[in-house]
Amino acid sequence: MEKTILKTFDRRHLERTWEWVNAPETARMTGTVYPVPWAGHLRWFRALKNDPLRKHFAIEKSGGIYIGNTGIKKLDPANRSAELFIYIGEERERGRGAGAAATELLAAFCFDRLGCTGYSPRFSPITRPR
Repeated sequence: MEKTILKTFDRRHLERTWEWVNAPETARMTGTVYPVPWAGHLRWFRALKNDPLRKHFAIEKSGGIYIGNTGIKKLDPANRSAELFIYIGEERERGRGAGAAATELLAAFCFDRLGCTGYSPRFSPITRPR
């Protein structure tokens, strides 16, 4: 398996993420109400950058191949907990281990960098871990 890397989510990831959230399969996995207009996607990105209780990462394979997103919602510093989310947007990469590797990296970030003592993974019915 190729190495999985988490990168800071930024403008270079916006267009591909927008395509993924507007794909019926991804929208169903994430609960996204689509179609998401480009202007709405940009508003989401601006709000994301200014929200201290969320952390968003791009999932890349070695070589810089962008395949999905993961992150933290509902960061609760007082209780040292967070809710984790993940989706692999590139269909051909689903079920190949990158999601599990990204989840391990994100959990380590929560514990080591944010001081969390627990996290709650959120799975939709069709994205259960295999």
